[in-house]
Amino acid sequence: MKVVIGKNKKTLKLPMSTFLLLCAFFNCIFSVRLQYISFWEYNPEDFKGWTNFAVSSNLTAINIGYSYGINHLFSVESIFFEYNSTMCANKNIKPMILRSDYLQRWNSNLPIINELYFVNKSIFGFFMGDELIWNGLNPSSLITAIDTIRNSNFSKAIIYENEAAGVPKNGNDVCGIHHNFTQIPKGLDWFSIDLYHFGGNDAKFVNQTVKPWYEQYVFPKMDFSYQSALCVPGSFASVNNTQCDQQCYDEFCAIDAQQFYIWGLNDERIIGLYPWHWSYCPGCIKYRDEIGTENMNITKQKWIQIGKQIIQTST
Repeated sequence: MKVVIGKNKKTLKLPMSTFLLLCAFFNCIFSVRLQYISFWEYNPEDFKGWTNFAVSSNLTAINIGYSYGINHLFSVESIFFEYNSTMCANKNIKPMILRSDYLQRWNSNLPIINELYFVNKSIFGFFMGDELIWNGLNPSSLITAIDTIRNSNFSKAIIYENEAAGVPKNGNDVCGIHHNFTQIPKGLDWFSIDLYHFGGNDAKFVNQTVKPWYEQYVFPKMDFSYQSALCVPGSFASVNNTQCDQQCYDEFCAIDAQQFYIWGLNDERIIGLYPWHWSYCPGCIKYRDEIGTENMNITKQKWIQIGKQIIQTST
């Protein structure tokens, strides 16, 4: 954090923790757009005290989390979307489609959603899903689902979707179909992409790979008069990577975490950090990211520290 002092505009470089302590002592006022922190694979007991939002449709988790000061985006992916029974042409992959009975399913869930949003206020919006277009969903189907939510008296709710990095770059999905993805859907408030590395410590990855990707392929497609971006830092390890053992992962993911945090503090287009991922993911073994952050000592402590700082500066 850079602090400018006096008429001569001398600049001091301070650690963020020192800066926050000084601000607390001198009652200084500053504005930071970065205000949300969570993790994929939500566990309210683990996230208590250092996260302030989460994605879930589990009513028990939502109620517990809200009592801990965590607000929620209600996950609606399974309400609106499913995998088609027909494979992609020439590929052993089932693409994602809009359910034929999506409206009936939405309306059947609406009473409890209304209670959570308007009465309990334990949700503040909706999560449409993860890598939907990459998995074959036509963007028009995503827009249909978003419009259905908006037209149900949720004009001010936050609506968020996360996408594979290639979709905003070239519009291609896993089936090889090209979509005309020239703009982030207008009904979305938040948008993010998945972009990770696995080869060990790369101090330039965030600033020379992720940031330019957002600048070239994501930000130009967004309307920042009302839309915001999230970052999804990789935060994981693996025992199946010959290039990088678990300690290696722990070290470089902690470095990445700090760099994503610094980027967020200095870029008003970034509203939150949502790292992938927290617990063990058996289906992720082939991707070399099966071990979650809860089992990574250095990275876990770094994210807890960052989370507490984000909460402190956003309140």
